[in-house]
Amino acid sequence: MTGEDFFQTQRAAAILKHEVLTSYMTIFASKVGSVSPGGRVAYLDGFAGAGRYEDGAAGSPVLLLKRAEALAYRKLECHFVERDPANFRTLDATLHQQDNSNVLAWWTYEGALDVHLDTVLRQVAGIPLFAFLDPFGLSVQDDVINKLLSRPRNAHGQPATEVLLNFSLRDLRRNVGHLTTEKIYAGKQAQIDRLNLVLGGDWWQAEYIDLLEVTADDERALGAIINGYQDRLRDQGWFSLYAPVRNSPTSKAIYLLFFMTRSEQGMWFFADRLSAANAEWRLAVERLSAAKALDSGDALTLFDSDPRFAEQTHADVLERWRQDEAHLAEQRTTAIMDNLQRMLARQHEVRLAAHVEEVYGRTLTLARETDVRRAVKRLFRAGVTSTSGRGDVHSMVVVSNICP
Repeated sequence: MTGEDFFQTQRAAAILKHEVLTSYMTIFASKVGSVSPGGRVAYLDGFAGAGRYEDGAAGSPVLLLKRAEALAYRKLECHFVERDPANFRTLDATLHQQDNSNVLAWWTYEGALDVHLDTVLRQVAGIPLFAFLDPFGLSVQDDVINKLLSRPRNAHGQPATEVLLNFSLRDLRRNVGHLTTEKIYAGKQAQIDRLNLVLGGDWWQAEYIDLLEVTADDERALGAIINGYQDRLRDQGWFSLYAPVRNSPTSKAIYLLFFMTRSEQGMWFFADRLSAANAEWRLAVERLSAAKALDSGDALTLFDSDPRFAEQTHADVLERWRQDEAHLAEQRTTAIMDNLQRMLARQHEVRLAAHVEEVYGRTLTLARETDVRRAVKRLFRAGVTSTSGRGDVHSMVVVSNICP
């Protein structure tokens, strides 16, 4: 793979991340800002980077400020932290060039997140905060997560904080290898200790080694660490879900988008945004493949000299993607119907937002709210439920006609 190819596949993965971030931030600000003093809502980008990619494409800070145009009815306050001096200078200059008229205020901080976090938290005291942590590697320590998650609820009792974390699987794979190798080398224990700081202790070591000895499956053993991380969040009263992010449909996941919230509705809305972003990612991958074929000459036909050829190729890609999405939606709807039927066979009512993981099942992060609505409507027509499927899905209570 060439350097350019690698950059382009990384960009395809970034599309998912950025689409989730900006679309969910719109929902978050709209919901929690309605009861926040003065409509104020805070956003923290703890690893903001330069603001743009090397080719000039917008990074998360610029995309977030652009999305603020849709949130003019809220008072958005943005905090951008960047450790690298060169990136910080570019970031600061880039943000000053943006139209920030729809943002109440924004600040940039040069240095590490853990150095500036207390300052940021004082600035946002008493108002809702959405924190986006997108580090290079495993560099968000457990104490930083705990500081964010331990913020008190606001005066209305709402969860004060939600966090979206880029959890690097590539670095996790590399670091756990230090635990199992018999080689002795400088820095080995330091890397293990660093992972202890990220995961909040050495609890993961026994779980990883025990499962690895039984299964000899590295990926399953890594999964035990991720599940343990979620269990620790659950013990603290937090809901969480994660989605694997890949550079292509057949490649290993390079990181997890890890979402943390105290809100059932937050889980519901975030799952829906993840599904929409996954669809955009699939389209981006298809377009990238078509573009590479055109550039390489693999797609040459009798019409290759026609300037409309590339345009038609991308139109074909879009149509094929739409057909594939319709097929996938049908599969997701069927799976959700099965989930709901099992639930309704044992309980009279199912409040959907309270059972996000069970309602979606294996379609979680892939299915959308529209898939759930379609499933409820079909069950209604089949006489399984008296709930018609009309109205807000996230507040819907599905009533069983089959549970005694």
